[in-house]
Amino acid sequence: MLAFDIVGELFLGKSFGALDSDEPPAYIEDIDRYFVAMGMKSSFPWVFKIVSYFPLKRWQFMLGAPHRLIEYGHAAFEEYVAAHGRDPRFSKRKDLLTKMIVPLPKSTTDALLTDEEISTEIGNLVFAGTDTTSTTLTYLFWRLGQSEWQQRLRAELTPVELLDGVAAFQHLTEYKILDAVIAETLRLHPPAPASLQRETPVGGRELGGYFVPAGTVVSMQCYTTQRNPDVFPNPDVFDPARWLAAPERIDEMNILQMPFSRGTRACLGKNLAMMELKLVVVSVVKKYSITVANSTKSSDMEMKDYFLASPAGGRCSLIFDKLVHSSTDDG
Repeated sequence: MLAFDIVGELFLGKSFGALDSDEPPAYIEDIDRYFVAMGMKSSFPWVFKIVSYFPLKRWQFMLGAPHRLIEYGHAAFEEYVAAHGRDPRFSKRKDLLTKMIVPLPKSTTDALLTDEEISTEIGNLVFAGTDTTSTTLTYLFWRLGQSEWQQRLRAELTPVELLDGVAAFQHLTEYKILDAVIAETLRLHPPAPASLQRETPVGGRELGGYFVPAGTVVSMQCYTTQRNPDVFPNPDVFDPARWLAAPERIDEMNILQMPFSRGTRACLGKNLAMMELKLVVVSVVKKYSITVANSTKSSDMEMKDYFLASPAGGRCSLIFDKLVHSSTDDG
């Protein structure tokens, strides 16, 4: 709910109000349905085409999730334009949607997105910025809840002050254990572990001693590269210490560490995601002691891959005990 409201603020200039509700919004439910449906479609296209005709009501409702996400984008766009218009000189808004609506200086009208394209992009950006961050935070707090790294991280963060419960991001750049815990979570539990397909360009390319013809679809999933035992000893063990090694060792790991993908089609929201992860982790770790509830088993946290990862059990139950703070701490 937090990640959903944050992308609403950044992209559309207003929260979706998810944190104000006891029940998940329909949009959140449709995000989950979307990735299940699209995961099946991409993995088993011919089977998916056949079973898509099954007249079961719940099945057809799930298959309608992609269309409903686009409809949500249309509704959000129309509401935005009705409230703020299309000219930022009058609305004085500085959200991402303004950049889509208003042409850049020296741009031509041919470069403008149509309203339909903008609506589609709204849907894409919102769900891309919601499940990814929330899944990472889920696995991160689950790992901290059963590890001494929680205490080490809290000790490192002792100098950090909270204002209205949140740290100033510019003060979080030099905390090595914080960076290590996040990097190790992204290594073991990348939110998008699946293969991201690329097409070999005109002329083909030499790859690992092999010539790959033009038009060939190739891919490499980060789930595999980030578990290479030659670079990550004991690859299935949660060990943030590996990210506290010498710089040359970290450089070697970073070659294979790519939870945000690589190249020109890498994740647009990487910097936003890292900022969000750091701010949330610092706020929670400084205010609460985290333990894993007995109802959450290791098997519940095995990753299911619907393009985006999801815990197999569908939930992660944690216990947050409020810490005793000094009178100067604004937690």
